[in-house]
Amino acid sequence: MDAAAGTRLPFSWGEVSLHAAGAAMLRVRLVPAAADAVSLVAVDAAGEPVVSARSLVLRPFSPEQLVGAGGGRGVERDSLFGVDWISLPEVAGAESGVGVVELSGERRARWMRCRRW
Repeated sequence: MDAAAGTRLPFSWGEVSLHAAGAAMLRVRLVPAAADAVSLVAVDAAGEPVVSARSLVLRPFSPEQLVGAGGGRGVERDSLFGVDWISLPEVAGAESGVGVVELSGERRARWMRCRRW
């Protein structure tokens, strides 16, 4: 994805699979899938798959467009849900985007089901 395109919002989801429910925290991996899309895999704190999507199309937007979403009333909306983006610190000497996890037994079987695209 082109970082110069600015902020993007989810537009269209494709081939979404829910593998588990009830996770209090997710780690999400986004991988470019097309010029305007990413694939997504989210795992819980134990590394177990929770949700995956083969394609999530993202569309650019401007903050001015969100002002119009309030119906022009100028009313600030509150939401039941929120997203907190917490950036992890860089690990000295680690390659960017590379990780090693040993998967065996049931964890490997669940991961393989998650990866069937």
